[in-house]
Formats: sequence, structure tokens, C-alpha cells
Amino acid sequence: MHQFKSYLTDSTPFKLTPELRKELEDIASSLPDDKFKKEYGDEWKSVKMGTAMNMLKKKHGYSESVEYLEEKLLMINNGAQYGQIVFLAGGAGSGKGFAIDNFMEGQKFKVIDVDEWKKKFLKLANVTNKYKELKGLKLSKPADVEKLHDFVKKMKIKDKVLNNMILQMKNKETLPNIMFDMTFNDIKKAKKLMPDLLKAGYNPANIHLVWILQEYRIALKQNKDPERDRVVPKNIMFHTHEGAGKTIYELLAKKSKPIALNGSISVILNNPKNTIYFEPTGNESNPKKKVIKDFKYLTLKKRGQRMFRDQIVMKELFFWIKASIPKGEFSKFMQAKVDNPELDESFKQFHKEEQALRFIDLLPKKVKHAIRRIAHKDKYKAALHMYHGLKKDPDAKKRLTDKKMKEIAADHFKLKHKEFEAILNRKTRYQ
Repeated sequence: MHQFKSYLTDSTPFKLTPELRKELEDIASSLPDDKFKKEYGDEWKSVKMGTAMNMLKKKHGYSESVEYLEEKLLMINNGAQYGQIVFLAGGAGSGKGFAIDNFMEGQKFKVIDVDEWKKKFLKLANVTNKYKELKGLKLSKPADVEKLHDFVKKMKIKDKVLNNMILQMKNKETLPNIMFDMTFNDIKKAKKLMPDLLKAGYNPANIHLVWILQEYRIALKQNKDPERDRVVPKNIMFHTHEGAGKTIYELLAKKSKPIALNGSISVILNNPKNTIYFEPTGNESNPKKKVIKDFKYLTLKKRGQRMFRDQIVMKELFFWIKASIPKGEFSKFMQAKVDNPELDESFKQFHKEEQALRFIDLLPKKVKHAIRRIAHKDKYKAALHMYHGLKKDPDAKKRLTDKKMKEIAADHFKLKHKEFEAILNRKTRYQ
């Protein structure tokens, strides 16, 4: 949470007499309507009158006290100052810059943003004789943006910047926080960065993923905004929004992780209707700074822990993805996930495995080591060992039925329930 000052009157009542009311109207009429309309939209009148009221109270010596508004933020590893890596995923125009400034502690990170390099190269081309192929290109033209994108990619700027940063990292205790602003439509780009990050001393438990998910139609609308400094080609918009959805889904659905990421995984729903601001008092220390009271996000994985695959959470995520990505084959696939009352087979299997792993953690260390050692030689004996271990454990006995213990042991070692039942009934050589 961040704190912002908002000055509110104290508990002493302020009586608005007819004389003071007239004075209030005079102050309000002296304030420019246009400024309030531009800043506060439909609420401009109430904000203007609130400002006038505060000015009146101050004029008459009415005392003020300070209240702190708590701004909601997604804290990376409890706000750690050093050693954190964040892959900030999201399709082009999904508002990653807004998310960095408003939903996260962006000031604590060195943000590596390809779009900023495009601007710098364009500026260099226009004021020097360097990069003549970029002269005259404009960020407002989609075709020019695509040329700039190809140029930066060819120059391998991201690799060079990261290598220079790593060379300067002498103390592993004070590794800088780095945030990679990327679409994540191809996980290979993140995977390519991992060896250098790990070599520099970053802990996999401090490598996080945050997906900024915005409805595609809103992103398209914002992309056409004349005040926006660049316009992304529509084909790139489609490719990056759909690609990011596919990458995140595959990251969740696959058992083996393609990158050594053991930090937190979160999804922020970055739509205007999901972002709630504190009501302005009219006398903030920075009137233009709107303080966010609440926004919507899901935590799919906590730092250093296994993926949280609760069925309700997964369904919520599937619904978000389906509602946000552009219409195509992948959106049809996600629609099937939303319509299906049960989780798909891959997630059901993961859910079983996660449950079994949690229950095995209930057992004493010696029993767990014995189970894992035997598992490499004989899964039948290992399953029996786990089942008998659960039966002897007081906590497991309270929480689980005998049938459930058998199923957990069988699922953990990928045995069919009937097959394991046969072992228990001494119908095999394992007696």
C-alpha cells in the first residue's frame, strides 16, 4: 500500500450561514469550469463545489487534519528493494505503462521497454546522420511502427542493454530490480534471458510474471486515440493479444515449466470498469494524482510455492481470458473451457497431483525420504508405503477417509485405483 495525503476538516462543525453561502457561491463562480470538466468529467460540479468549500473553510481559519488514503498495489515479494525480476506480459496497447505507474511499485524497478528505445532511435535519426533508414518515420503511422520494431529487433538492443547491466552487477546482495515490458506472445524471448539472469545471481524464486489482461476491443480503441504517441498495426495487435493468452495458458497447463520461474504469477484485469478511485476531496496535495482504491487481479502462484489450481480460480481466469482476447480459434478454445462445467483433463490431473503432494508433506521426513527412495525402484511398494504412512498419521486420519488415502497414494504414483486395490487385497506378489 502507498499513502497519499488528503486534507479533511476536523470534527468541529462548520455551519453554513446565509452570508457564508453567498461567499461560497462567489468563490465557486471564480473557479474556471473548463479546468474541472477536463480533469473530472461528469463529476466536475461536485468537485468544484468541494474545492470552493475547502477554500472557504481555510479563509475563515477552519482547522484541517490530515487523513492518509491507502492506495492498493500489487507488491512484488513484499516490496523488496533488490534482486527481483518481473516479466510484465500483455498484448500491444494493453496499458502496461499505466499498470507500472498505478498498480505496481514501478519506481523500484529498472524498466526495460522496447518502445522507449524506438523513440530514442527515431530521435537520433532525425537530429543526426545516424540510422538514415529511420529518417522521417512516424510513430503515428502503423507501417512505420512495424519498420521500427524490425530495426530494434535486428539490432538486438535488449541483449546488449542486459549484458551491460549484468557487467555492472558486482554485489549479489544488491542486484537491481528489473522489469521486462514485453508482450510475452512467445515464451522463447523470456527463456533466452534466463541463463544470463541466473548467472548474474538472481534467484528463480525472485523471478515473477505479471500479465496485464485488457479487453481487446478497449485496446483497439485506445490504439486509435489521437493523443497516443504511437499507433500499432492491427495485425500486431491481434497477434500479441492472442499470443500472450496462449503463452500464459500453456505455462499454466504444462507440467514441466519452460523457464526457471519460481516467483509469483499474477493476472491484472486492466479495464476502466475494474479500476476504482478514491473520491477527490478537492484539496489534495497533488490534484492531478488520482489515488486507486481498488482494482481486480488474480494470484495464480505465490513466491516459492506450487501453482494454485483451485477450480473456481481457474474458471474465473478462463472467463477473463475468453472475454478479453480477440475472436479466433483460441477464443473458441477458451469458450469451451468456460462452458465445460468440469476442468479439462490436464487441470484435473494437475489438481490430483497437487493434492497428493500436499498430503505427502504431512508425513514425517524419514517416511517421505523412504517413499521417494523406493519410488525409483518400485512404484507399487512406494504407494503401499505412502498409504500405510497416511493411515498412521493422526492429522491425515482426521481429514481423510480410508478410501481417499488409497486414491491419493495411487494417484501420486500414477496407478489405477483398481490396480492399487488389488495390491492391497494381496492379489499380487506385493504382500
